[in-house]
Amino acid sequence: MENPKFSRVADNDFSKTLRRRVNLYFKTNNLSKKANTTMVTKTVVMLSLFFIPLILLSTGLVTQTWVLFSLYIICGFGMSG
Repeated sequence: MENPKFSRVADNDFSKTLRRRVNLYFKTNNLSKKANTTMVTKTVVMLSLFFIPLILLSTGLVTQTWVLFSLYIICGFGMSG
């Protein structure tokens, strides 16, 4: 099966228009294209929800079944984020 090929020349006007509109959106709404504090906070929380339970599970310190399942569920929420 062949991979689809897309022409860059045909969509050049579309790409330029899209890029211009996105830049205009950020400029008119006075938003940064980089992450703001909300995004940084969300990233830290979601990575913590993934890595902290993963570290606890890999150390073998937790032996109770319900705690193991809870850590796996929390780790799953962190992964989905």
